[in-house]
Amino acid sequence: MTPKEGYDVLRFIEHNRTCYVSSEYVKGKPLVKYLKYHPCISKEQLFGWMRIMTKHLSQFHKCRGNPCYQYVNPYSVIVSEEREIYFLDMGAVSNEEELQNMQRRVVREYFLPKDEPYYQTASVSLDIYGLGRTFQYLLSESEQEPPLKNSEIVKLQKLISKCLNRHSKKVFQKVSDIQKYIPEYRQPEEKKHLSRRFLIPVAAIVLLGVSVSTFLSNEESYTEQNQETPEEQIKSAQESEREKESGTLEETSARDNSYKVELGVLYFLEMQDYAKSSEYFRAAKGSELAENLAIVSERMAGGCVEDDKLREALQMIQGELKGLEDAAYYRCVLRGYSCLEEEEDRQAFLNLGKKYLKMGVSENTSDLTGDMAAAYEKIGQMDQAVLMYELQLKEESDAAVKESIYGKMAGLSMEAEKPDQAQQILREGIEEFPESAELRIQYIRIQCQDSGIDRDICKKTIEESLQAIPELWKESEFQKLMKENGFQMEGESVWGKE
Repeated sequence: MTPKEGYDVLRFIEHNRTCYVSSEYVKGKPLVKYLKYHPCISKEQLFGWMRIMTKHLSQFHKCRGNPCYQYVNPYSVIVSEEREIYFLDMGAVSNEEELQNMQRRVVREYFLPKDEPYYQTASVSLDIYGLGRTFQYLLSESEQEPPLKNSEIVKLQKLISKCLNRHSKKVFQKVSDIQKYIPEYRQPEEKKHLSRRFLIPVAAIVLLGVSVSTFLSNEESYTEQNQETPEEQIKSAQESEREKESGTLEETSARDNSYKVELGVLYFLEMQDYAKSSEYFRAAKGSELAENLAIVSERMAGGCVEDDKLREALQMIQGELKGLEDAAYYRCVLRGYSCLEEEEDRQAFLNLGKKYLKMGVSENTSDLTGDMAAAYEKIGQMDQAVLMYELQLKEESDAAVKESIYGKMAGLSMEAEKPDQAQQILREGIEEFPESAELRIQYIRIQCQDSGIDRDICKKTIEESLQAIPELWKESEFQKLMKENGFQMEGESVWGKE
């Protein structure tokens, strides 16, 4: 059978906020076949392809009726002869054969979540999941030149995690949100030595893709009777690698342990599947580091690990940390301290957190700085808590979280008897979130409580808030605040007793 030389693909045209789609014929190959014969691609092209896939999928969702693509996988992505990226027109009769290929069980197993085993429904979340799996495949099947930097790997690792963890609160809600997680290409700098442990995020991305790439690279020889689970394929891939490489039994064992620890770290940090991470850590025989990580995982999973045993494990892991190359292990230890409530534990957590932040880690530290702020708050160091929340604000992208942080910072400033600072924080928060009823009510309350502020100023603030949010007067908290401070509304005007 002669392979197809071209396909009907989608072409998008954006006008204002609406997107129009048409079909055109291009010569090329599906991504799954293209990478089989052209695995070496430039890093610039890699990032460019990821951006184009994301853009095209986002454009598809903007079309009339807000449709979903449904079949997002390496079979539906076409690489033209000019190495441009397109999505197949799934409504074209000429692509019926490709559609049938995607319906095969072996394809569905790798590009659909377990709770959605068939291409029967269409949704934004399934499109995002398919895109994450496609990126995963692209990374595992290609050889980038120059190699990915650690900062780029961490960013891509988070991107894929936020695509695949569909039931997480941090999962992407729309495709356009993915763009900012795709690294920008920059000219390569002078190469630096990377230790084996510094490469954990690289292995994490590749190993996540092993279950996909193992099948796809051998799809012609696949049979229904010869299916393997992802875990079995990882094992098969490792055994195959051992057969090809020469080396002592000790070297082979160390290599196996390295894979297991890397997988354990991945499940711990990105998937938050602590039971699974514990299994991998326990499987790495003879590694004291893995044994202590297993103890932390078991406690995080809700196991019966006493505080003293957990504390000792965390201290043992800390004793082996060597700096930026062990960033992943720092994050495991920091998360482990969340299970301990003694003041000495909070202080140990804060000391380690400060050390970690000083290393200049490249990944987003919003969660860590937020946890550190809460820890400072619990030990009564309000000024330090405010500083940590300020750091969290700089990296946090979730609007609801940022709005909440402004409120927390203002509250802590009031506890520290710094009303001027609290008001300044709230003014900044209101400037960023002008429709936040919570921030405006908090601002009005603090002004009314400040005896040094004239009531006319309070009255003006109330009027400005009502102009910005006319529905504010319906809020029970706002009504209560007005009554407590002797203010009333008459039409659109505010008046109160002197």
